[in-house]
Amino acid sequence: MSCLFSFVRFLTVVLQFTDASPHESAEVFSFCEEIGLPTTLADIGLENTDRNQLMKAAQKACDPAEAIHHEVGIITPEKILNAMIAADAMGELKKKNKRGLL
Repeated sequence: MSCLFSFVRFLTVVLQFTDASPHESAEVFSFCEEIGLPTTLADIGLENTDRNQLMKAAQKACDPAEAIHHEVGIITPEKILNAMIAADAMGELKKKNKRGLL
């Protein structure tokens, strides 16, 4: 599977952290886990990606020609970056919890 395709799948989770309520985010996050969508940056091979590289990806995702602008609300690279970091943190926390590390 291509890195781009994996990143797009991860954005499904990320977008829940832009404007959804915590309850909605948790529901979508659980659904994504159940069907095998990536829920962490490590799941898509980007576990060692720094903030600057993530910002470049967020900027590309927010290109005016991209479909991301069909989302509700104003989508900015900063909002996507923060959502990527939040989604990754939640995914890592849930994985540690499942492994009994918490």
